[in-house]
Amino acid sequence: MTADERREEILEAALICFADHGAHGMSTEAIAKAVGISQPYIFRLFGTKKELVKATIDRCLRGTLEMLRTAAEGLSGEEALAAVGEAEG
Repeated sequence: MTADERREEILEAALICFADHGAHGMSTEAIAKAVGISQPYIFRLFGTKKELVKATIDRCLRGTLEMLRTAAEGLSGEEALAAVGEAEG
């Protein structure tokens, strides 16, 4: 697995942990265990827990934005707004 693929796997596990426990309760040890890697490897890829939290939030927001863009593609006004409101992610 490449470092980029591993990074995405870590971010997926971090998102679940973040949703369950918030930023302060997010455990890098639990994330490492969920992904099957060592905790130091997380810090090798992200530097600090704060950077991991920021990357997790960024990934989530990028996914949400893409979902909304896809839902509203080719639409405008009320149609776009309704499509965005019905979008599921």
